[in-house]
Amino acid sequence: MRTAVALAALVVLGSFGTSVLVAQEGPRPNVVAMSEWKCPIGNLGEAVQLSNATSRPIHQEMIDEGLIVGWNILTHLYADEWNLIFVTLAEDIDSAIESGREFQRRLQQRPEGERGERFVELCPYHRDNIYSISHGDAGTDM
Repeated sequence: MRTAVALAALVVLGSFGTSVLVAQEGPRPNVVAMSEWKCPIGNLGEAVQLSNATSRPIHQEMIDEGLIVGWNILTHLYADEWNLIFVTLAEDIDSAIESGREFQRRLQQRPEGERGERFVELCPYHRDNIYSISHGDAGTDM
């Protein structure tokens, strides 16, 4: 269950980055959902590798299907740990929350051992944040 909750965060709060906020065609992101994971400094490389193998294909499908606007991974060094942040861009809060549920559903369809268990071992602490974008300029009208 902890893995399921943890990986739901990889989704919704699973990853849109500020690079998506530059001028683009299509829906404008109005919500940025972030799932921040704290990883001991030596675990970051493997955690990012696992995220690319597991989360990237699922998120790309969801982008292609129009369920989310974008997805990124951010990393940030803080003292003796790394913060690995999954950023998800959505049109609204409901879409961000639903995309998390859909990501989790798709993740659970993967074979055992490919559902994020190792990721949670590498980066055991996390918190989630959802932000509404109220002002800004991404190169076009928001």
